[in-house]
Amino acid sequence: MEKKYFKVGLRPVYYEEKDNESFVFVFDWTNRLFKDDFSYYKNIFSGPHMDDTEEMTEQEFNDYLEKLKKVRGIS
Repeated sequence: MEKKYFKVGLRPVYYEEKDNESFVFVFDWTNRLFKDDFSYYKNIFSGPHMDDTEEMTEQEFNDYLEKLKKVRGIS
C-alpha cells in the first residue's frame, strides 16, 4: 500500500493506492472527517491547481492537521 500526503490550499488531502486501486481522501470541514473524493486527483498530480498543492511527509501532514484542529476548534 502506498500513501502520499498533501496540502491543497489549506485542505489536508491524502492519496492511497491499495490492490491496484487509487483513492483520494479529502478533509471535510463540515463533518470533520476525511471523505473519498477522487476529484482532487487532478489537484495533486496534474493540472493548473498544482501550484496550490504541497506534498508533505506523513509527520508534516499529521502536525498540520493537529494545528488546524486547534486553530479551528475541531476535535
